[in-house]
Amino acid sequence: MRIRELEDVIGKGVQPGSLQSALKIGEKTIADWWHDSGFSFVRATTFKPYECAVQLSCAIREPSRYSETPVTDKKNAKDAQDVLRDKGFVILEEEDGRGDFVLVDCDQTKAALLRLIKERFPSAFVKSFENRTMRYFGGGDTDCFSIKSVELSIRDYKEIFLPSN
Repeated sequence: MRIRELEDVIGKGVQPGSLQSALKIGEKTIADWWHDSGFSFVRATTFKPYECAVQLSCAIREPSRYSETPVTDKKNAKDAQDVLRDKGFVILEEEDGRGDFVLVDCDQTKAALLRLIKERFPSAFVKSFENRTMRYFGGGDTDCFSIKSVELSIRDYKEIFLPSN
């Protein structure tokens, strides 16, 4: 029996409820990994026959404005940013007065993102980066761009369901 025929036989034996549960687990696995990596959320996860397409928001995780422990949460957020900086990410605070921190769109940050993604999902490849213009503190009138999101494709589904290292 050829591999394609075997996949067909196995696929027909999967119950829809089991498949739906597995996809929810896969989506949650990706979201938890991204959150644990220091970022806010996953914009979209789409399971296709030969890939899992994922759009990751590059918003840096911040403390809730409604937290019962704002001092601790602020310290934890700063610590998480320091970990990202140690991994090679370039992070700046926007000048809009809200205290939002963003990833600077530069070769160093893109290389750090690629490393982070490839460490968890070796078969993944980045399809695109979405950026936007920003003004940052300390730069005066200098314009630069921040990375808003990254779109990637995970080709090996097993990587999604295996525990992370």
